[in-house]
Amino acid sequence: MSRTPRARRGAALALAAGLVLAGPARGASQGTLHAGAVELGAAGAATRVEGLTTGGAALRCGSFLDCGRALAGIEGEIAYTHVSGLDRLGVEANVSWQPPMSGGAAYPYVALASGLRQEWLGSFREVRYPLGVTLGWRSMLGARAATRIEYRFRRVLGDPVADYSEQELRFGVSVLFRNPAPRRD
Repeated sequence: MSRTPRARRGAALALAAGLVLAGPARGASQGTLHAGAVELGAAGAATRVEGLTTGGAALRCGSFLDCGRALAGIEGEIAYTHVSGLDRLGVEANVSWQPPMSGGAAYPYVALASGLRQEWLGSFREVRYPLGVTLGWRSMLGARAATRIEYRFRRVLGDPVADYSEQELRFGVSVLFRNPAPRRD
């Protein structure tokens, strides 16, 4: 039976979301995110809409601070996007708040973000300034790895025609450093 492209994308999205939200297998050693941990992550996406293909990749690095029963995160990101003949390189910083759930194996988070983007088409260059909010979910796969899914809303300022809004759903993986492994008793 042949599925439509929309049905295939929906099934792939549901599978990816299930894997991200599931976290580690039952009985696996679940990690807990600790203040002082350093996260290095990568995310990517490829989208094709009405014949227009968009590809993007991002690298991010951040750390966490103790904030009572939650963690505060400070993160920087470098992202590259290619759409037809247009290329975009962006730098973004965000501050997040993330309380632990499921005994520390999962961390929903909200972040405020701001950044700078350089877009170019041939020799034509423009700078834009994205501001916005991110809602996300981090599932620990142990003390040294995690998966992330996040929804991003950005208001992009500085466009020569008019400011505009954009939305993005992003999936990523992370490696954690300076995050102690659970004790084995």
